[in-house]
Amino acid sequence: MKPKAKLIRKTPLRSKTAPKRSPLRRKTKSDAEWQKARKVVLKRSDGRCEARLPVCQGWAHHVHHILRRSQGGKHEESNLLSVCTRCHDYIHANPKESAERNFLKIRKYDIDDN
Repeated sequence: MKPKAKLIRKTPLRSKTAPKRSPLRRKTKSDAEWQKARKVVLKRSDGRCEARLPVCQGWAHHVHHILRRSQGGKHEESNLLSVCTRCHDYIHANPKESAERNFLKIRKYDIDDN
C-alpha cells in the first residue's frame, strides 16, 4: 500500500481583503406599488387562498400575477390573486387548466399540446 501524500492547501483559509459587496438595491416606485397592491389583495382574501384547487392548503402566502409581468401584467388588484404555495405551484405547472379557470392569461403558443 502506498503512503498517502500530504495535502497542501493552495488557497488561504481567510482572505486578506474584505469581501466585495454589491451596493444596496434602491427601492423603486414599482416596489412600493407592489407592496401596496400585495397588502390589498391579501386583505381582500382575508389571508385565504383564492384558487381553492384540490391541492390547496387554505392560507395564502403568495400573490400571483394572472397576466405575467413579463407579458405586460401590472401590479393591479384585478391582475392579482392570493394563493397558497401548493396552488401557486399547480397554476404554473398546469398552464392550460389554469387558463381555463382564469388563474393565468397565456398566449396560445405558450401551451404545449403534447
